[in-house]
Amino acid sequence: MGRFGALMTGALLLAALGTGGCSGEGPPQSAQAQTTPGTEATPPTATCAATDPRLPGTGLCAAEAAALMGSSFSSAPGDLPEGCSWTVGEAMLPGDEALLYQAATCGTKTTALEFRGGAQTATLGYLSSALFADIDPAAEPVRLVSLFEVADARARILEFARAAVEDPAEAEACAVRAAGGVGPGDALVVDASAAWRAAKGLDGQAYDYSACGPYGTINDATRYWRIVPGYALFFDLGQDGPDFNPGSFTPVVRGPDGTWAARP
Repeated sequence: MGRFGALMTGALLLAALGTGGCSGEGPPQSAQAQTTPGTEATPPTATCAATDPRLPGTGLCAAEAAALMGSSFSSAPGDLPEGCSWTVGEAMLPGDEALLYQAATCGTKTTALEFRGGAQTATLGYLSSALFADIDPAAEPVRLVSLFEVADARARILEFARAAVEDPAEAEACAVRAAGGVGPGDALVVDASAAWRAAKGLDGQAYDYSACGPYGTINDATRYWRIVPGYALFFDLGQDGPDFNPGSFTPVVRGPDGTWAARP
C-alpha cells in the first residue's frame, strides 16, 4: 500500500491555527504567527506561553511550528494586502505525520484547505480563502505525490507528468529543470526540449506557450513543483498571487515520545 493508501478510508482536513476544524474561520489575533505584510519574518523562538493557542492536530504553538519550519517560515511569496498577515497552519497526514504551512489571514478570514486523498497521490482543495471571495470549492491548487521508496525524486516527477501527456513524442521530449525565477528558489518545472519546440515552431517565451500536459509548463499561469522530504508537491496557482505560502510547506513527524521534528 502506498503512503496515501490509508486515506481511502476517509479525508483529513487541513486546519489553520485556531480554526477548530473545518469552519474556515480565522484564528484569533493571539493565535497567529504575525508578520508585517509584505516582509519576511524571523522565526520566533520555540517557547510557548501557557496561554498560547495550539494547533489542534500536532498541539504545537505558533512559535514551535515556526521553529520547525526553519527558513521556510520566512519565504513569503509576495506582498499581502494591507491588514493581512501570515498564520501558521497544519495538515494532518496518515500515521504520525503532519504538514506545516503558512496561510493568509485577513480580518476574520483565513485560507483553509481540505485534504483529498488517494492511493499514491493526494490533493489539497479549498475550504475557504482569505483573499478570493469567489474561490471555486472544487479547486485543488496543490497535489502531493508520494516519494515513498523513490530513489530519484526528479525522475518520479517526470514519470508522473509524462503519464498525463497525450502525445507520446511530446512526453518523450519533456524534462525537469529549475523554474528559473518562478516560485521559491527550489521550484522545478517540467518542460519540453528546445529541439522539440523548434520542430513544432513554438516559442518557449510566448505568453500562450504550454508543454508537457497538466503538470508541465504554461506561461500564462503559475505552475511548478517542489521536492520536500517524502513528497513532491505540485502547485497550480493560476494567474493570481497565492493566499498561502508555497515555499513554506514542511513535513514533520511525531516521535515515540510524542515530540514533533522536521521529517528527515
